[in-house]
Amino acid sequence: MKLQKLLPLGRSALLSTIAFWGYYFITTCINGLVSIFYSNDDTEVNGYPDSYFTVCLVVAAIAFFFFCLDTCFANFGKRAAYIEKSKEKESFFFGKELASMLADIELWVLIAVFSFWNLIIFDVWAFLITLAYLLVSDFFARLNWFAYSREGAKIPESKGFTAVRMAIHVAIWFAVIGLLCVLSLIGRELFGAIFAAVGVYLFVALGALVGLLVLLFIWRRIRALSVQRRFFKKLAKACRENSVRYKEPKGIYKAVLRQQIMQFTLEHKNVRFNCVLIPTILRKTPLYFLGKGEVKRVHTFYFFKIELFSSEKILKYQLERPQKDEKNVIILSPIPREFFIGERGNAASGDFNSEVDKALIYSGSEFCNYIERVISENRVYDKEGK
Repeated sequence: MKLQKLLPLGRSALLSTIAFWGYYFITTCINGLVSIFYSNDDTEVNGYPDSYFTVCLVVAAIAFFFFCLDTCFANFGKRAAYIEKSKEKESFFFGKELASMLADIELWVLIAVFSFWNLIIFDVWAFLITLAYLLVSDFFARLNWFAYSREGAKIPESKGFTAVRMAIHVAIWFAVIGLLCVLSLIGRELFGAIFAAVGVYLFVALGALVGLLVLLFIWRRIRALSVQRRFFKKLAKACRENSVRYKEPKGIYKAVLRQQIMQFTLEHKNVRFNCVLIPTILRKTPLYFLGKGEVKRVHTFYFFKIELFSSEKILKYQLERPQKDEKNVIILSPIPREFFIGERGNAASGDFNSEVDKALIYSGSEFCNYIERVISENRVYDKEGK
């Protein structure tokens, strides 16, 4: 019995030991990768400038963060145990998770082993960075595992040995960095003269492009969150004015950012609205309603106007057949530019007020107007009944 209790701690120690030494050798590859862009006749005589060591440190620190994430996510035994415990949780509370993390002996074993080798080989700053990285990585892992547990999917079995699994992860890192080294050497030989002439301008243009893409990425999500907030404010007002019982669902912003389906209900004394909310961040991404509680989101990648390939994701929802005085509604907010009824390649263009699975499809604004119409009709019927 005691050995079973020590098994997770031994697994964590083994995982962190292999991970640390794997990363230690990977940093050597990273330094070699950076040196490809610095090596010239001058560095052979005078050595590398200070900027080389700065760049090596920054690149290694960035890679180390993702390596810590990979290490925490690779602990499948801990993942299975966490998902099993999360079945009874109603929501993810930051304070409770932080307290749980600080009391997690397995996490502290992971940190202790990493920190021990960092203090011996590197310095105290490496220890502090390790501590911060692993705490953040474990939190992200818990957040991901909690979301996985909400999906109700079967927990995948942990097959194989932890040591072998982590060694495979380290090997993949070696392969990726090795491939980058080879490509960098080829590029240096083929385009070295060009890089020497326009290198500065090329890096400025590349930096501007990356910055623009990051701003676009952030802006789209800010716009989507803003649209969603306006919708729920308008919904709250429509419910208040029409005496509909309303409580704002939890996690409306997380659902938008993760593009997950939300379900909630609104109740009036004469009618009940069963609602499914489907958010879309990229408006050019169409939705295909397949029926039987399934909708397909299709994202197409282009090179200028040439279609390269598409990725598809099936989203599922559950709506029972509406009973008397019940209305099933599918709300698109934020809305895509277009949506379809039917399978891709044989689908009809949809519009608001289309019906699928005995549910009407509306935008956020249209749904608020729909509530007012339904409540008004019920009031008329009530007066006529009297």
